Amino acid sequence: MILLSYVESTRCSNLNLAAFILDTASKLIFERLPLRHLGRDEKWFILIAALHFVLWTAAPSLGFSSPPLDVIENRFWGNEWLIGTYKHPPLQAWATQISWQFGGVSAIYAMSQICVIATAAALFLLGRDISNPQTGLLAAGIYFFCYYATIPTPEFNANIVSAPFWAFSGYFLWRLINQGGTAGLGFWLGLSLSVALAFYAKYSVLFLVIGLLLATLTQPKGRALFKSFKIYAAAILTMALCMPNIIWLFTNDLQPLIYAASRAKPLVGLSNLTSPLNFVINVGLAFVLPTLLLLLAGGKFANNNIDQHKSRFINCLAFIPLLAMIFMSVVSGTGLKSMWGATAAVWVALFIAIHSSSIWQMPHLSRALPLAAFVFFLMPVAVGSYSIYSAGTAWPQRTAWPGTKITSTVLNSWKTHRGDVPKIIIGPTFEAGLIAHFLPHNASVLTDGSFAKSPWITPKMINDNGALLVWTSADVLHPSPYKVAGIEMTPFEAEGKTPIFHKGKSMFFHWAILAPKRK
Repeated sequence: MILLSYVESTRCSNLNLAAFILDTASKLIFERLPLRHLGRDEKWFILIAALHFVLWTAAPSLGFSSPPLDVIENRFWGNEWLIGTYKHPPLQAWATQISWQFGGVSAIYAMSQICVIATAAALFLLGRDISNPQTGLLAAGIYFFCYYATIPTPEFNANIVSAPFWAFSGYFLWRLINQGGTAGLGFWLGLSLSVALAFYAKYSVLFLVIGLLLATLTQPKGRALFKSFKIYAAAILTMALCMPNIIWLFTNDLQPLIYAASRAKPLVGLSNLTSPLNFVINVGLAFVLPTLLLLLAGGKFANNNIDQHKSRFINCLAFIPLLAMIFMSVVSGTGLKSMWGATAAVWVALFIAIHSSSIWQMPHLSRALPLAAFVFFLMPVAVGSYSIYSAGTAWPQRTAWPGTKITSTVLNSWKTHRGDVPKIIIGPTFEAGLIAHFLPHNASVLTDGSFAKSPWITPKMINDNGALLVWTSADVLHPSPYKVAGIEMTPFEAEGKTPIFHKGKSMFFHWAILAPKRK
C-alpha cells in the first residue's frame, strides 16, 4: 500500500509539473511586469517565445565564426539600400541592414527570431479566436518545434522574413470575416500591410493571395465582404504599396523571376510525379518532431469544437498555397525546392492543433514535457556547437570559416601594396561578401563579376578605384567569371592565397589586387 501510494503521488506530481513550472515563472517574471492578468496559455506562450529568442539568438552569436550565406548576401545588399535584387525583393536586405546598425551580426540573428516569434504569435491569436487559447498555444508550440522555425533560422532570408506576414494576413482576414461590417479600420490596414510586406519579402506572395481569396469565399460572411468598398480600397492600397518594386521588376527584365526559374530543375518523365511528391514529403517531415511529441503526450484526433466554416477556412490557408505551388510546378514543368514551402506551410501547425485534443487534456503530458524541454534546449546548442566542432575537420561549415583571420590577411596584403582601402570586392557571393562583412569599412560587392547582378557598380568605378578580387579553388588559375567585359582584370598588382578546407577538400582562398587604371 505504501508503494502504491508513492507511485500515485509521484504520478500526480508529474501531472502538475507543467503547472508548477508556470507558477514559478509567473512569480519570477510575470508578477514583476504588467502581465499578471494574462491567462495561463498566454503566459506559457510568452515564456516559450522568450526562451526561444534567447537560445536561438545566442547559439549562432557564440557558435558561428562567420555568418551564413544568406546573411552575408543580405549584408552587402543592405549597404546599397536596394529597391530590388536579382534574386528577391528587398525586405530581407533592409531588415538586415537595420539590424546590423542596431547591434551587429547578433542583432541580425535576433531579427530572425523576432520573425519566428511573430509568426507563432499570429498562429496563437488565430487559434485562440477560431477555437480557444489552448488551441492557439498548441499551434504556436507546434510551430516552435517544426524544422522551419528552428535549424534554418540563423540564416536570415526571404523565407523567414515573409512568414510573419503570411501568418498575420490570415489572422487579419479572419477578424474581418468574423466581425463583418463592424471590423475596425485597423484590421483592413493590417491585412493590406501584411500582404504588401509579404510581397516585399518574397514573390511567392501570389500563392498567399490565392489562399486568402479561396478562404474568404468559403465563408458566407467572407463573400459578403465583396459587397463592401473597403475590400477594394484595401486591394488598391496594397497595389500602390507594391508598385515601386513592380516598376523595378519590369525595368530590370524580371531578373528575380528568371533567377527562380533557373534554380528550378525541369521536370522530365517520372520527375513530373516524383518532384511534387518529394515536395509534399519534405513539408510533412518538417512537422514530424512536434507530431511525435504530441503522440507521446497522448494527443488524439479531435475537432476542438471547430465548426465546418472554421475548418474550411483553416484548411484553405494551410493547403491551398501549397497545392497552388504544386499545380504551378506541374503546369510549368519545373521542380520545387523543399524550402520554398517553408512560408506556405506556416498554417499547417494550426491545422494540426485544431485536429488534436486540448494540450492540457493530454494524458501523458508529464511524460512528453521533459523530453520536449530537452529537445527545445538541445537544438540551438547542437547547431552552435556543431559549427565550432566542424572548424577542426576537413568538412567545416561555412559558418566555421575563420572570416576575421582571412579578411585580416587579405587587408594586410592590400595595405602593403596600396595606400588606401578596398572599396570594391569582386567574387562569388560568399567569398566576396565574407571579406566585405569583416572589413572595418563599407565596401561594395560585384557578385560573380556581373554588373547585371550588382548594378550599383559601374566599370568606371573599378577603373577609378581598383578592386579586390577573391575566389576559392584548388589551383591559382584566375576564374573566368572575372573577365568582365570592358575591363582588363590583369595584370594584377599583387596576388596571394591562404589554405582552407571546404567540402572535404584542401583548397585555397585566393585574392588579387587590381590597381586603378591611370590616365
